[in-house]
Amino acid sequence: MRVKNKQKIKAPKFGGFTKFDLVVLLYLLEKEGRMKFTQTVDMEKLRVFYDPHPGFAGAAVPIPQKIKQVADALSGQTMSLREAVKRLRATQVGLIEVVPDRNFIRLSLTDPTGRYVAHIFCAIKYR
Repeated sequence: MRVKNKQKIKAPKFGGFTKFDLVVLLYLLEKEGRMKFTQTVDMEKLRVFYDPHPGFAGAAVPIPQKIKQVADALSGQTMSLREAVKRLRATQVGLIEVVPDRNFIRLSLTDPTGRYVAHIFCAIKYR
């Protein structure tokens, strides 16, 4: 991106970061391989779910209440990943994905335009 005459670019802030900061951060994480999933996961295998997101916990954005309630209900239960993801997706909040390299289910929220990731949460862990 070129800026003529040292023109300043103004972007809305998300928790102290501009949209550009977030895009660069996500690009760098993916480039370094930290966000690439290298493992496959059996969605039908029974798993034990634990450690749901605690809520606000100092995050720039609090986890949505609907997701928090479902994650709390999943804690301590044994079921397939497919069923757990189905329950979290039923809230119709954000993008729900399994992160097999880290053994957790992730919630990604976008900004109001839907073009930029505003925040990523570890909704709940599994083993």
